[in-house]
Amino acid sequence: KTFKINPQGQSISAKGDKSGKKIAVTLAKHSSNSGYQVSYADNSGFKNSKSLWLSGNSKNKGTIKGLKSKKTYYVKARDYTIGKTKVYGKWSAVKKVSI
Repeated sequence: KTFKINPQGQSISAKGDKSGKKIAVTLAKHSSNSGYQVSYADNSGFKNSKSLWLSGNSKNKGTIKGLKSKKTYYVKARDYTIGKTKVYGKWSAVKKVSI
């Protein structure tokens, strides 16, 4: 028998930096994953979104850089594990961040 074990769902905390060009992201730690994918965009539909990849289950914090000030960004995250193929968990709730 073959079993497919999906990573856990993710929760995210995102906060704009005082410089107005960065977003600090903190994710819930999960010991069973290989890393995290953080997706961000300037629209709620995530059209033309970009990703920040955090590898290793202990690296649950990151910074999204190179953003435009006085703009609103939308951020979501998910866990992933790597075996024979990369398997993704569920996306977190979307966080709206104004910088």
